[in-house]
Amino acid sequence: MRAIYIGVNAEGNPQEFWYADPRATLHYMIRSSDKLKSFIIETLRRCPSTPQHPWTIIIYNDEVVAGNPMLRHNHRKAHVYYYSFHEFGIAALSSEFLWFTLTIAKSDTVNAIDGHGIGMFCKSMLLEFSVFATEGFVCDNIIIFARVNMFVADALALQMSLNVKAGGHMFCLNCRNVISKQAWIKAVTNPQGLVPIFELDINKFESHTDTSLTDNMKHLQAQKPFLNKGQFEALETALGLNFAPDGVLLCDNLEFKLSWVSFDYQHVYLVNGIWNLETGLVLDMLKSEPPARRIRHSDIDNWFQPFIWPFKQGGKSTFAERPDGGGPVHASASEGLGCFLVLQAFLSVVVWPNASDRVKAACCSYYALCTVLVLLTMSARGTVTPDQLMDAMLNHLKLHKTAYGTSKWKPKMHWCLHLPNQLFLRGFLVACFTHERKHKEVKRYMKDRNNPYLSFEKGVLQDVLHMQSVVLKTEDFPFPSGTCLLQPRPARSDIAKLVRSQFNTCLLYTSDAADDLLCV
Repeated sequence: MRAIYIGVNAEGNPQEFWYADPRATLHYMIRSSDKLKSFIIETLRRCPSTPQHPWTIIIYNDEVVAGNPMLRHNHRKAHVYYYSFHEFGIAALSSEFLWFTLTIAKSDTVNAIDGHGIGMFCKSMLLEFSVFATEGFVCDNIIIFARVNMFVADALALQMSLNVKAGGHMFCLNCRNVISKQAWIKAVTNPQGLVPIFELDINKFESHTDTSLTDNMKHLQAQKPFLNKGQFEALETALGLNFAPDGVLLCDNLEFKLSWVSFDYQHVYLVNGIWNLETGLVLDMLKSEPPARRIRHSDIDNWFQPFIWPFKQGGKSTFAERPDGGGPVHASASEGLGCFLVLQAFLSVVVWPNASDRVKAACCSYYALCTVLVLLTMSARGTVTPDQLMDAMLNHLKLHKTAYGTSKWKPKMHWCLHLPNQLFLRGFLVACFTHERKHKEVKRYMKDRNNPYLSFEKGVLQDVLHMQSVVLKTEDFPFPSGTCLLQPRPARSDIAKLVRSQFNTCLLYTSDAADDLLCV
């Protein structure tokens, strides 16, 4: 571990951070774990790494909050950076122990950097990996050359890291002609090739190149001496960027490419995402029906209760309480993933037979959304094509527009249309469920530190890395052996009999971790 100084604070003092050198960390982990060493050697056999054909480094960035997230100011909020290698494969990347921690930095300290601190901090962290491409990594008979070629995060983290203006007219990192609803209202009389956020003809989208977003930032840099404050802020809003001379986009040594950026489907759909919005709209519509057809959230909750849910699986109590004002459903990603198909069954069995035309339109939109979520979860198996995913997403958004119009349209309903291309380019989608599990390790060591000002980041980082080294030495779980149940046991005879009567099956197993999950 080493200290690094990034920028200065308002008083002119250098801001100190702690990070774990990625080559030193990887060297230590390999020397400490024969299993990790064997896994990497086997990966190199399948995917050789050379200076001409380097591996792909994946960076994940997020903000972690330990303790009460509702505090007005939480001193235990921190930015974390994890990294791994694309060549490990989706099965390995589904283990939090094969993602390595680069840094844990208090948000207070990052925000105190004079200027656009989050962008400056991101630039410094990305630069730490440049040595993998120039000098490579060597440990015994393992030689790895690699480049950062994938940056995964939720949309807010991507915007802050790349100095994209959240309220800008050009809100999409990938499209140079898709504009917000507010900007469309002003530009509709003279669109000049622009399209609104709710456009569903993907052929009308004009994609950014690897360098065009950087060129826009350079344009801001060139115009700044000649514009007054109001004019310059208007130009920033039009381009959707915050001018940051020390940020990622203007760093020549980094050679940032827009193709690095990858949206995370978990945050797009299940963290204040499309599913949360649409489920809230469905519930609000059901509640507003005439008394004979009216459905309240408590009716859904009562219908959910008799179901036997897998062990520790969220979702059963998602509809136990809901604000009187309605709005999007507040649920964690795991809760949404656990209950979205059960809600689909409720709509089909209870609501549809007596539903009005407008409720049936809402149900059709929700059914299409469920299809998208199923395809996203199946994409890790390699059985979903980008075209299938795109068709399902467009079908859902068209049905959503029919049921609700565009007044509730959110940026995530456009960002989702970039997921199929990510699947095409990468072969699989990296979802952040894995990183949310890894966050629990970080929170474990953050929450009991009573003095967050005294070597806070250093101590937490040491504990997280130590626990990872212990697990890599003692556990088989981080190293993939194919798709399987953990600790399988034979299914109950009554369940096995029922399934065999409906399907042509042989041996059925369930897992201690999911008693009602059948594997054929």
